[in-house]
Amino acid sequence: MAALRRGLTADEVSALPPGMMAAIDVAGVELIRAHLWVSWLAMLIGRGAQIVVRGRRIFWPHLPADVSSDPALLAVLAHELTHVWQYANGMTLWRYILRERGRYDYTLDDRPFVEYGYEQQASIVEDWVRLRAGLVSRHSQRIVSVGRLADVVPFA
Repeated sequence: MAALRRGLTADEVSALPPGMMAAIDVAGVELIRAHLWVSWLAMLIGRGAQIVVRGRRIFWPHLPADVSSDPALLAVLAHELTHVWQYANGMTLWRYILRERGRYDYTLDDRPFVEYGYEQQASIVEDWVRLRAGLVSRHSQRIVSVGRLADVVPFA
């Protein structure tokens, strides 16, 4: 499979929440249909292909031509764009490795958004986009509402 590189489509940008698009400069974001070494490693240990973000590049092994009409995939794109936002706001690969424990599941409490783990932050945004589209949350350990998530997400 040849690597395909593209930016976000106009339909994807229109389908994502406007506050998110205002907070994240998507003009330079590159979606790449390819594996990064981390994805190959994940497949070797049986976890399956992984989407990996490095700065403004999103390596998405099975990248569709457009995700705007699929709410679940659009929420995954929002998750990955949260990692782009994290890089723009000081996250580095080393900070990710040192701070992250690979936990995607979260329980909302009184912490500010930035005090959750990096994957938890991205999962909160993913669930917020899912609930906005009428889907159920994927990562919350308790029942959560779109309004409660909007109170936590910094670009809601």
